[in-house]
Amino acid sequence: MKNKKNPLCPICNKKSFYKLRGVGKIIRCSNCGFGRLNLCPPLDDVEAMYNAKAYFGDKNGDEYYLDALKRYKFISRKIPSGAKILDFGCGMGQFIGLCRKGGYRIKGYDISKYVVNKVNSKYGFVAKSGKLSKRMYKQGSFDVITSFDVIEHVWDFEKAIDCFNYWLKPGGYLYLSTPNIDSWDAKLFSSRWHGYTKLKEHLVYFSPKTINILLKRNGFYQVSVKQWGFVRSIGFAVKKMFGKKRSKLFFINDLVSQIKLDKLCLYFPMHNMLIIAQKTK
Repeated sequence: MKNKKNPLCPICNKKSFYKLRGVGKIIRCSNCGFGRLNLCPPLDDVEAMYNAKAYFGDKNGDEYYLDALKRYKFISRKIPSGAKILDFGCGMGQFIGLCRKGGYRIKGYDISKYVVNKVNSKYGFVAKSGKLSKRMYKQGSFDVITSFDVIEHVWDFEKAIDCFNYWLKPGGYLYLSTPNIDSWDAKLFSSRWHGYTKLKEHLVYFSPKTINILLKRNGFYQVSVKQWGFVRSIGFAVKKMFGKKRSKLFFINDLVSQIKLDKLCLYFPMHNMLIIAQKTK
């Protein structure tokens, strides 16, 4: 997907992009609803960001473990123990650890060499990094591929979906989560939506309609989409909303900490969607 002044939408192939009001760096297709950054940052800069220790500095706490646990419980109710799973975008490996305890044969991939080294140090050689290519794994290697909050970070997302199809066994399942550009909170908060605050990270934005089109044309069927969310501490949520010192409500940030509610973790049913798709048999 190249940067152009008047680009074709990679989902519906129409020249119908417009700039989102209040979020000038993001354009959206008026025909199908797909969203993307107007200009992709240099890919070398993107890779350097994910290889920096600072990027993952706050991603190893209790809330991220509980988030992984919620995902694991959902997957384990549907996939029998012993299945071979690839966690694409494995991060710090919380989901990998849970799957190993549950008897799954799991591998991981992440663009970040930093986190892959961390995961392999903890669990043995289970994860790899490197440039995305079908050759990373043999055709039909996995029963299931999971990819949580990753596809929105991938500029060449169609290549990633094509790889997923290649790596999955016939009839295998893909579990994919990503921000929903048509979620209730995206509509409510408009330009202030949390999904639009990560412009250096989030490169593309899907809706149930556009992710369905993408998956079905890349060899998946029985695509279902459900409301999803994330586990975060109250302190995290309050800091995001009121943490800037210039905010008139900055005192709420201090108050939550003083009454010791900042570490309490809650599930927020917003922002994301979970997509379940099966590879054509």
